[in-house]
Amino acid sequence: MDMASTTGITRRSLLKRSLMTAAGLSVAAPIHQPVPGYAAGAPAVKGGTLRVAIDSEPLGPDPARPFSRVDRYVDLTIYDTLFTFDEKLRIQPSLVARWETPSATEYLWHLQPGVRFHDGTPFDASAVKFNIDRIQDPKNNSPSRSLLSTVAGVDVVNPTTVHVKLTQPNAGLLSVFADIPGLMASPAAMAKSGSDYLNHPIGTGPFVFGEWVRDEHLSVKRSPSYWRRDPQGAALPYLDGVMFRAIPDMQAKLTALLTRQVDVIDSMPVTAVATVKQQAQYVQAPPLGYVFFFMKVDQPPFNDARVRQALCWAIDRPAIVQTILRGTATVAQGPLPPASWAYDPRFTAYTPRDVGKARQLLNAAGASTLNFSFLYPSEEPFTSVAQVLKSNWAEAGVTANLQQQDFSTLLQNMYAGKFAALMIDYSGRIDPDVSVGSFFATGGLNNAGKYSNPQVDRLLAQARSTSVTTERAFLYREVQRIVMHDAPIGLIYYTALSNGIAKSVRGYQLMADGTIRLTNVWLQR
Repeated sequence: MDMASTTGITRRSLLKRSLMTAAGLSVAAPIHQPVPGYAAGAPAVKGGTLRVAIDSEPLGPDPARPFSRVDRYVDLTIYDTLFTFDEKLRIQPSLVARWETPSATEYLWHLQPGVRFHDGTPFDASAVKFNIDRIQDPKNNSPSRSLLSTVAGVDVVNPTTVHVKLTQPNAGLLSVFADIPGLMASPAAMAKSGSDYLNHPIGTGPFVFGEWVRDEHLSVKRSPSYWRRDPQGAALPYLDGVMFRAIPDMQAKLTALLTRQVDVIDSMPVTAVATVKQQAQYVQAPPLGYVFFFMKVDQPPFNDARVRQALCWAIDRPAIVQTILRGTATVAQGPLPPASWAYDPRFTAYTPRDVGKARQLLNAAGASTLNFSFLYPSEEPFTSVAQVLKSNWAEAGVTANLQQQDFSTLLQNMYAGKFAALMIDYSGRIDPDVSVGSFFATGGLNNAGKYSNPQVDRLLAQARSTSVTTERAFLYREVQRIVMHDAPIGLIYYTALSNGIAKSVRGYQLMADGTIRLTNVWLQR
């Protein structure tokens, strides 16, 4: 589809519907709720430490701080979320045992009884209020604050009941609390540790924080009083502990798996898939994420949409997928990936490649000699992709000055807005309100390029106000059409996260949102 034709938006009347879905009226879960995804079979064996090699050093296990994909791995061992989801991306109970929706702008959350934090203090309604208030407090500068923009307030009804008030209906809100904003930290531990909390994080999760030796490892150990049980009633988790090690180099990580120095790797060279399948185990999540690059739309030269569009037209995305990724990914057309329920298989953007159109747009914008700095992670496949992008853009007369950075530094520069253009990957979320809204809403969590379009903001607000999936899908697809014309980001390919795990690992879960769940993992001996 020619992107120049996407500026007009079809309008239709959308009925506001109550959020009182059948599932939301009253969903109960016992305290011994089975862990989603438990596979029946041989009885689990307790003991052992799982060694997990991750792409980069964590930023720190605090739910209100900036976070990366690897932080989500670590955080989900120490903390539980208020809600969770199953393999079909349906919201399920977690710390919230059941919930009600008295009106379209209210929730009553009924908490699991008897749950305690690792420090022995009770998990209760006041703890929920503390954690949500902490994220919403402007002085804490939490990157998750924008995700809770529709939360007007949280009241404690009684120790196990929370009343959540919204400024407007938000059909995607529960999915937000199934992620980082829903991680519950101990208020008492926060008060006790103060600025040193990163070294003493306390949650209700399956594992207790052990130690964090920077640039070496972060370890957790089994919680002796975890509130969940497996389907047979046995205590969880099975493992004695987990040790996370940052190994940015994918070849070194692969070697560590194959020589049994680690049990899990969270990425691997595309050329190694066959080897991992033969010598270990290969697991892959559905493609909810993508690789892309931000452009700072509030600063020259990228404040001109024609410049941004030109970069998108000049990219040979099929060549990247076939030559660098060996067909393990697919060309990205829009920010609604194939695994999303809002995905539109008919939508295309900047396809096929058109270098002539890129030159025309640059000439029209007075940017025929465009020269800019391009940041990207110092690891594969990003380094190879960056070289192809540089070559593609050079054919359109554009000079990209490549600058690779370690992932932690790159994230810091992204959050601080210290870039002109920056390539990164996104693991995706189960609801488009986060996956799309956080990137393109004014002030959104992931809107690092400072894109702002009032029409997009209105459509996103409409999509939150209805629980009818078909209506929401229509609205998100309209957002997709607009933003792909405006081109605040340049999409390259959809990526399905893949992990390599040792043959001895059982019960491993790689979820569609890119997280790993280790509660019911055990090691076969």
